[in-house]
Amino acid sequence: MRDLRDFFTPDMTATIGGHTYTVKSPTAHDGLRLAALMNDPERAQKETTDLKEINILFRGDSDDPDALVNQGTPPTGGLWDELWENGATFAEAIHLGLTAIMYYALGEAAAEVQWESVGKGAHATTEEAAKEPTPKKTTQMKTTRKKTSS
Repeated sequence: MRDLRDFFTPDMTATIGGHTYTVKSPTAHDGLRLAALMNDPERAQKETTDLKEINILFRGDSDDPDALVNQGTPPTGGLWDELWENGATFAEAIHLGLTAIMYYALGEAAAEVQWESVGKGAHATTEEAAKEPTPKKTTQMKTTRKKTSS
């Protein structure tokens, strides 16, 4: 068999304002932890925040991005820097991050729903979103997973 990395890239990409951003696939540890948190909202509420999880996926510098934001300082490092350099708003960065959480915890279909609904809750639960088929209209969110028949 061919090397998986020759035809499969697990990263999520999305375009904001003409710039395409790549949210790298989390480590096995972070990906499994994220999936467990998404499947246990009570635990997630006690242990983390959306911003902390986005910061991990964006590979940010701070261990406490919430404290930075509370002081009026945006998170930095990793994908954050690229977003700020290209003039993305905080709301756009957070939307990208929440979509990445859905992508890595619940799958591409759930992420598509999140992206297209602009986070306005097209579905009552994440479980429903994960079961929805991918929207038929063309979106600006693209995955870099390559399919092969081999």
